[in-house]
Amino acid sequence: FQLRALYADWSLDGAGPESVDADRQYGWYVEPSVRPIPELGLFIRYNEWDNRAGSDASSSKKEQWDCGVNWWPHEQVVFKADYQWQSNASGKDQDGFNLGVGYEF
Repeated sequence: FQLRALYADWSLDGAGPESVDADRQYGWYVEPSVRPIPELGLFIRYNEWDNRAGSDASSSKKEQWDCGVNWWPHEQVVFKADYQWQSNASGKDQDGFNLGVGYEF
């Protein structure tokens, strides 16, 4: 069993980030995972972020749940799959399915 968590908060200087209300950004996640057998890993993740937290608009916050599986057919190769449920304060939710592969050399 593993538990990961991260919180980050940025204050960006300059006219560029401020002009698009991106001078303040934050985000965090928490992710418990389990590996019931050496070849299989399962995880669930909850995360929130706001890339335009410096704006007056409240429609830039995002929340997302991910649920996934990792399979190691060989100790140096992993196949990954997860499904995401994303809720946006703007109402434009984005759910999706992700696939990945990794190779360690």
